[in-house]
Amino acid sequence: MKPWLARVIVAMAVLFAVAVLTLAITVKVWTADLPNLDEVRAYRPPESTWLLDKDGRLIGEFFEERRRCVATAAIPRHFFLSVLAAEDANFFQHGGFDATAIGRAVLYRVTGRQLQGGSTLTQQLVKLLLLNPERTLKRKVREVILARRVEAALSKEEILTLYANHVNFGHGRYGISEASRYYFGKAPKDLDLAESALLAGLPQAPARLSPRVNLDAAQRRRSYVLRQLAAKRSTHWPDLSAEAISAAGGRPIEITPPPSVPDGAFEVLSEARERLAALHPKINLNTAGLTVTLTLDLSLQTQARAALAKQLGELDARLFQRFLSEGLKLAKVPKADAAEPQRGALLRGELAAIDATSGAFEVRVGSRSYRLATGPNTRDHALRGKLEARFKDGKRAVPVRFIGGERVEVAVGPEGAIVVIDPHEGALRALVGSRADRPGFNRAVAALRQPGSAFKPIVFGQALTSGRYTHASRLFDAPVSYEAWQPQNYEPWHFRGQVSLREALAQSINLAAVRLTESVTVPEVIRFAQSLGITRPLTPDLSLALGSSEVTVLELTQAYAVFAAGGIYRTPRLIAEVRDPKGARLEAEVVASRRVTSEASAYLLTSLLRSVVTSGTGRRAQALPFETAGKTGTSNRARDAWFVGYSTELCAGVWVGFDDRRVLGAGEGGSSVALPIWVATMQAAASKPAPFAAPSSLVALRLDPQTGRRLKPEQAAAGQGELAYFIPGTEPPLDDVEGDIDASLDAALFEE
Repeated sequence: MKPWLARVIVAMAVLFAVAVLTLAITVKVWTADLPNLDEVRAYRPPESTWLLDKDGRLIGEFFEERRRCVATAAIPRHFFLSVLAAEDANFFQHGGFDATAIGRAVLYRVTGRQLQGGSTLTQQLVKLLLLNPERTLKRKVREVILARRVEAALSKEEILTLYANHVNFGHGRYGISEASRYYFGKAPKDLDLAESALLAGLPQAPARLSPRVNLDAAQRRRSYVLRQLAAKRSTHWPDLSAEAISAAGGRPIEITPPPSVPDGAFEVLSEARERLAALHPKINLNTAGLTVTLTLDLSLQTQARAALAKQLGELDARLFQRFLSEGLKLAKVPKADAAEPQRGALLRGELAAIDATSGAFEVRVGSRSYRLATGPNTRDHALRGKLEARFKDGKRAVPVRFIGGERVEVAVGPEGAIVVIDPHEGALRALVGSRADRPGFNRAVAALRQPGSAFKPIVFGQALTSGRYTHASRLFDAPVSYEAWQPQNYEPWHFRGQVSLREALAQSINLAAVRLTESVTVPEVIRFAQSLGITRPLTPDLSLALGSSEVTVLELTQAYAVFAAGGIYRTPRLIAEVRDPKGARLEAEVVASRRVTSEASAYLLTSLLRSVVTSGTGRRAQALPFETAGKTGTSNRARDAWFVGYSTELCAGVWVGFDDRRVLGAGEGGSSVALPIWVATMQAAASKPAPFAAPSSLVALRLDPQTGRRLKPEQAAAGQGELAYFIPGTEPPLDDVEGDIDASLDAALFEE
């Protein structure tokens, strides 16, 4: 061999070795961060977390990609065959990639031409897993290596199932389960061949081929898949009959309306997310694929919001003219460079323009412009006319509430909240934090408001629990002054003198409640309130008796639930059950319970609260066909209206008021505003609660309602007087003429 030829051969060998080594190093660097076999085996696509109500109805989802994985057995074989016909008929013959196609791609890359297709189904799956759409040689090499690893780690059936669960079928629906539910309203196992062929064709271009967007394109793509099935039937799947394929091609495409998540439960979803995050801080709720069963009753939730919206609409109509003319006391206008206002924020806007075509209003708040949200209902038409008149008259100022994005609404009407609890399970059945059916401020758990007289049952409950007061005890309704504070009754000119606990609570007599608080002491009332579940700081003075301390609707409703449950406190629970994608149970909320007061003492208060309904401020509750007990509440100057009460099955609390704490208006209060909502909510529960039953340990006696005196046996036998209950040993003797009078009253007043 000539020396120069030998040198050429050596040089070529060296260059080849260097090239091979360079290629090996390049491939190693490019693929260093790829998943190994164990990681491939353990891979699961991100799945939506489903939230169901207590009866298994879907309330909402947490997701990054809306997907629910299903097992191979849950997917019909003809769907898999349709996928293979459309994408990779030789799937069961190759080892993950097509060598010819890869060589062609490398050649095109070297010559500077665009890469061509030809990827196997495994490679397509790998591209999805890599989440890298770039068309480069590096991506192609990584794709091939990972395809080989996938083929080594998983069976062909597992790869097909992973593909079916992973791919995008359009409209944000990933995986065959979501696609089947979204397009056809059924589970994958119920798909027929025509439906399977349509779905199998969508991943190529889901946005363009969706039957909801382009029915003709979807039809053509389905026809292509069916033709491929027919063409490859004899060599790949001979058991699939030509007649079945032909019949599928002749079927019209029939899709169902898009499934919708029920409106009206957004507060529940927000509260559930917070509670789930506390229970499972290391779990990504958007990708974990959990199935969470809540204690919520979706029907009750929906009807409660409807009841709230209806009543607030009626109140709004009564006050509409007044508030448009008087305006609102609003927050400061944000600066030009300020961040977007918080959702629900009250702002002072200015009508800037009216679109002549659509009639929409442009509202300017500071340097920002917003579109005023109005609808076709009667109130909006009235509102539009009023705003047009104001615009023409040059009165441009208008109160608005920020909705989000570029929209605001006129902030005229009041707001409200509802909480419904099953007192025997501590289960939240409804949680309504706004009149609107869109996300916003959750007043049920976050708004701090004065309960007014709705706080009085806590005072009376402490008095009965202490054993110092009974149904025979008497209080005084008469003027009293405490240094700089002089409490007043709702009717400040009306004093009843000596009254029973029952009358004092039923008629919501402020002065009697203040004297009772003074007797049992403020610290004891605060301690008792805290034992009932109220965690907010309470004002340590006698104004506490009149509900001066702010609480949330959830807290006050929970406090009443203790009496409804016979004296047992149970933590309000929302998360009933949590399961992972494999069906294994994870930690859910556990109801912590403790006895706060005896069953007998709890019933003594329930008996008093029954009188609120039968003869007191809560008489409108008699519209219900079952027994209830509860209390109205109206804060100072009617800024807040409440009704909290219960049956033997449910306890519910309702609050109504303005976010900026304006007065509700003359004649408005708990009985006229909140109570109708409460009645409608309790009626919506669609149950028939049993009547309240006194514990057998109590002694039933009849008293003279005017004096509290125990009636003689013959009078009691004749049904005279008022039925009262006593813990044994506390009942008044027959010779008790005046009853048990509050000893804290001064002698001069007693003589009067």
